Amino acid sequence: MLFLSWIGFADAAFLAAKYYLGSPVPCLVIQGCEKVLNSIYAETGSIPNVLIGSIYYGLIFLGVVAYLDQPKKVTLNFLWWGTAVGGLFSIWLLFVQVVLVKAFCFYCLISAAASIGLFLMCHFGPKKMAAKRRKDSHFAA
Repeated sequence: MLFLSWIGFADAAFLAAKYYLGSPVPCLVIQGCEKVLNSIYAETGSIPNVLIGSIYYGLIFLGVVAYLDQPKKVTLNFLWWGTAVGGLFSIWLLFVQVVLVKAFCFYCLISAAASIGLFLMCHFGPKKMAAKRRKDSHFAA
């Protein structure tokens, strides 16, 4: 989760820097970055999605660090709900790219993969780890 949140933060922060500097975004592999990033869906309210993404990934990164330092249920709940909201928002933005804008942004796809990966790791990873601990403790007895 640390790696994915770091990748997501670097990706979103790069786009946020380009947005605030007014610099064009070099589109790698897939053409359509400018169309997606300049669409009416590039902002939520009046806040650029790239800024929302930077804050989101930064908070998730800090949450994971905090949890690794001192595992607390409140931090785990924050990560659970945070990655749920982030994952759903990313699915919405993928829908926007495919159906509404009909273009893809390479960087947006990286962000979506990181966000959905964080969601999957947070929501399904602990269950697998708990099941493995139960199985291991069963054999140790």
